[in-house]
Amino acid sequence: MSLKRQTFGDFEALCVDDGSTDGTLEAARKAGDDDARFSFLSQANAGQSAARNAGIARATGKYIVFLDSDDYYEDRALQTLFERAERDELDDLFFSARTVYEDAEARARYRDDYDDREGIDGVMTGRQLMARFAELDSFCVSPALQFVRRGFLEESGIRFYEGIVHEDNLFTCLMLAAAPRAAFLNEPLYVRRVRAGSTMTEAREMRHVYGHFKAAYELEAWLRAHAGECSEEFVRALVRHVAFCYDRAAFDALSFDEARLDACAAGLVPEEGASFRLHVMEHARETEGIRKEYLESTTYRVGRAIMALPCRLKERFGR
Repeated sequence: MSLKRQTFGDFEALCVDDGSTDGTLEAARKAGDDDARFSFLSQANAGQSAARNAGIARATGKYIVFLDSDDYYEDRALQTLFERAERDELDDLFFSARTVYEDAEARARYRDDYDDREGIDGVMTGRQLMARFAELDSFCVSPALQFVRRGFLEESGIRFYEGIVHEDNLFTCLMLAAAPRAAFLNEPLYVRRVRAGSTMTEAREMRHVYGHFKAAYELEAWLRAHAGECSEEFVRALVRHVAFCYDRAAFDALSFDEARLDACAAGLVPEEGASFRLHVMEHARETEGIRKEYLESTTYRVGRAIMALPCRLKERFGR
């Protein structure tokens, strides 16, 4: 267990069991053994956001980090993060990761770009940091890659939005919008294990469509209320991420027929439903039209013909 190998030993590990039915809790208790630093909390299945919020409510340490069940830390991770956060009196310290793929299928479905991230020097506000991430095209929304001062989290009142997936988009942007002192440590201290069937790699469902939409919808509402107090650089960065979430929702919506999407919109309050129809349904319809036009184009057909022989040779010889 990577937590027990940490060179920094003064921590509490709150293990939240979100209604597992496969022996996960028993395995976690066995791994924790009689180590007093580990405590266990069980709740009926309510999703990742609810589990993280439950952990936040129980935490007593100065800083909070989120370790997902499939992943682990490098041995000096907590020591490195604590020393940097203390030295620079940080509210939110972002750091990097490396990825281990369970199999070829997982690698084909999901690719991380942690190796290509550029360093960002100094201490700045969260808004300035988000603008820099956007400038370098290296923004990552994972809460697992944040070392957060618990006092700041309590003062801000920010929590994970419960009942949706892809909630990380909303949480991380709000954290950056609120953090007085933030920084980025470009070291791969976290190891992410990607497997088939995870939220990142599983087949798209309506909850994925709605999760991305809801994150964008709430961020857009925040931006409307606070744009006047933000720098132009931060507004552009946040708008870019809002657009990404809406685009992602529309793309996933292509997997569903009009009736399913219409039923989702009809189940929302009128203002939110109208936004869903605009940003998801209409955008998906337009995207599908452009895609169809491209696939039927001469350029695409010629390109397919040119690539046909190399692809068949690759399949034949396995190279």
